[in-house]
Amino acid sequence: MLRVGWILAINWIFSLWAGGKGRGRALGVKELKLKGQVRPYHDKITYIIDIRKFITKPTFMAWGDAVLKVDDKDKAIYFAKYVQVGLFEKLVWDSGMDPALDPF
Repeated sequence: MLRVGWILAINWIFSLWAGGKGRGRALGVKELKLKGQVRPYHDKITYIIDIRKFITKPTFMAWGDAVLKVDDKDKAIYFAKYVQVGLFEKLVWDSGMDPALDPF
């Protein structure tokens, strides 16, 4: 599942590139299909991210679709639909385990 984490991270990096500040958090994935594995003999991994929606207020958030392909073939092995990532500047961890204190 590490590669799926990178799909989320790329959306987070896009939000930073667009001027956002803060810590990136994965907020959801509507649909995920895994049709293979990245193996040691694969020479090249390509991530294709299609940002569908992007907002800057009240916080930076990005929604998009993603495909992970291996080598130069049209062999897509991971598909993610409607990946949602947000940036949060004042993210405070609740050390008392009280959900009422969570910032979101």
